[in-house]
Amino acid sequence: MLRTYKRKTEKKYNLDTLKIAVREIQDKKISFRQAAEKYNIPRATLFDQVKKYGADDITDPKRGTKPVFNESQEQELVQHILKACRNYYGITIPTLRKIAYDFANANNLKHRFDKESKMAGMDWYYSFMARHPEILLRRPEATSLSRITAFNKDETDIFFDNLTQLMVKYRFGSDAIYNVDETGISTVQKSPEFWLPKA
Repeated sequence: MLRTYKRKTEKKYNLDTLKIAVREIQDKKISFRQAAEKYNIPRATLFDQVKKYGADDITDPKRGTKPVFNESQEQELVQHILKACRNYYGITIPTLRKIAYDFANANNLKHRFDKESKMAGMDWYYSFMARHPEILLRRPEATSLSRITAFNKDETDIFFDNLTQLMVKYRFGSDAIYNVDETGISTVQKSPEFWLPKA
């Protein structure tokens, strides 16, 4: 179930009122407490605005929790998911939550993700899902590698282009390459749900 927080109260002041209150405090005409009562603005808001800005530099303070990732960082995550799908590697919900945790730490971002499990929370996941309708979660049909690569010439070319890039990048030795096409090892695994591009 998607969790959407609905604010129960609305602020009772506007940006102009906030600027007037801050200017009066800075000019030492009134105290923080008096300004809070006179203009119906929380004292904490007044304190923050006076500490960070002058009356002319004030912007309307944003309410609510600051998101962990900015828009460009979230787009990086989306592109990572889509690239994984193009390489026939789906990203499950737990994997995505771990990637988000690692990505936040790698970029030294402040977050409240679970340090014990080293994963982003389900609230973050649901919000991320709502913000990015271009990808969706579904359980794919179990398909063998031979069926994927034999699908058509374009798919085969993409597969071998990806394979070539990985071979060049990681320089796999002959001892790391196995042919399991004619063995009794099944290449068709039970698929968990993972992210896919919206059709």
